[in-house]
Amino acid sequence: MKTERRLYRRLLRPERIGEYRRHHEAVWPELEELYRTHGVTDLSCFLCGCELVVYQEIDPSVFLAAEAALAAHPVEIRWQALMSEFKDPGQNSSLFEEVYRIPNHL
Repeated sequence: MKTERRLYRRLLRPERIGEYRRHHEAVWPELEELYRTHGVTDLSCFLCGCELVVYQEIDPSVFLAAEAALAAHPVEIRWQALMSEFKDPGQNSSLFEEVYRIPNHL
């Protein structure tokens, strides 16, 4: 299986960081299962102050075909609506392009 790696950056509202953390201490099991069945093989969220970085690995043979279905799924819609409350409205998400990766066979 070929894996594609993605990295996103977003700013969160400073006054909502604690609540954002609490939601991620108990991510809905149905959301995690939904991501797995739609080709997300790994997902991590990192915070530094108000800066959120999301690292994602996908199986493109599954994810790219299922991306629209995932976005339209009621669980994903509900989670993204909840998460939108924490995002800084003046900032958009940025998708980073991977330009180098140290080979893991060293």
